[in-house]
Amino acid sequence: MSRIVVTEPIHADGLALLRGEGAQEVIAFDPPATPKQMRAAMPGAAAVLVRTIPLGADLLSLAPDLVIVSKHGVGCDNIDLAHCAARGVPVTICAGANANAVAEHTLMLMLACARRLTAQDAAARAGDWGFRQRTGAFELRGRTVLVVGMGRVGRLVAALCAGFGMRVLGHGGRAWVEGVEYVDDLGEALAQADIVTLHVPLTDATTGLIDAARLARMKPGAVLVNTARGGVADEPALIDALESGHLAMLGTDVFAAEPVRADDPLLRLPCVIATPHTGAMTGESARAMAVQSARNVLDCLAGRLDPTAIHDTAPQSASQGGTTP
Repeated sequence: MSRIVVTEPIHADGLALLRGEGAQEVIAFDPPATPKQMRAAMPGAAAVLVRTIPLGADLLSLAPDLVIVSKHGVGCDNIDLAHCAARGVPVTICAGANANAVAEHTLMLMLACARRLTAQDAAARAGDWGFRQRTGAFELRGRTVLVVGMGRVGRLVAALCAGFGMRVLGHGGRAWVEGVEYVDDLGEALAQADIVTLHVPLTDATTGLIDAARLARMKPGAVLVNTARGGVADEPALIDALESGHLAMLGTDVFAAEPVRADDPLLRLPCVIATPHTGAMTGESARAMAVQSARNVLDCLAGRLDPTAIHDTAPQSASQGGTTP
């Protein structure tokens, strides 16, 4: 009997799929497993289905019979990919399962920044009808948006932006999307964009991709949206750009350290609209990720794993596209 460790709560349909096969021992943690619980569960594990718990070499090495790590989502920065690669253990992802949810969340943050949603909400609750004359809001139509990372999410975001009548610049990737102007020089593209939206995975090459120098290249009064990973943007540099007014607004679903502290400097700024890494967390997306990650485990144990489900562990450049959970 193969042991499957599910590190955190997943949609019931995914668990039912794992348990329905009948030939597996499923250890599912709800609430998420503690480090002590993980150390106890790993020996004898053939498969680990993981959401966000860090899976380093210290834990993975406790499972000599491990044959698969199945990511509930797409971003694998919480998994020691080098360790898995060295052992020949495939790391699978749920390609496309959460892409629509994240793309819609990105547009939500974009619109919220353009319309100063949190400030408008506060004004309405305070009965400040004079705020109507000082909203500072702008329309998306006719604006230029730069999509950094034309992977699955980035391509959907680009299409949605084109539907709003925006001029769309795409950096990284060459998958055809109608209405997108592809640009190779990131600095040049940043200087043209009213809104910049980030959709690259977190790798050594993309950590700090949007640093002080690149923020300085952005148009004064531009908006930055990040639904990728917090580490893609240099947070101290972001704070400086926001406090100086060079960057008008930040809409972010992600932070360099999560869960984010209530006293995080970014959250003190009224020009920041934040969500708690919920871009992928719709009911539809949660079910799709649970079912797909469970199916990847079962397919691997049965010797029929689809190679296209395996995460590409090759180093990525800063210009390559990607998606995140």
